[in-house]
Amino acid sequence: MALQEPDERPWRDDVENAPRNGDEIEAGYQEGNQIFMDYIVWSERPVCMGGNRVGGQPPGWATGMSSNADTNLPVDPPDFWRPVA
Repeated sequence: MALQEPDERPWRDDVENAPRNGDEIEAGYQEGNQIFMDYIVWSERPVCMGGNRVGGQPPGWATGMSSNADTNLPVDPPDFWRPVA
C-alpha cells in the first residue's frame, strides 16, 4: 500500500476570486475551534426547499454535486476555499 501524499493545495481566503463558472470548490467554514468542509458552486439561481425561504434565491453560493446535501441549496460564502483536485 502506497503512502498517501499530504494535500498540498493551499487554502485561500479571497472568496471574491473563487471561480463563478460552474466549477466546484472545496469550501471551509470555521465555527469556533471546529472546521467544516463541503463542496460548493456559484449558482445563478439557488433554490431553497423548506422553511420560509421556499423558491428561487438571488445568485450566490450553493451546494455542489459532490456535497453531502441536496444540490443547489443556498449556503453562506466560505471562510476559505481551494480548487477541487
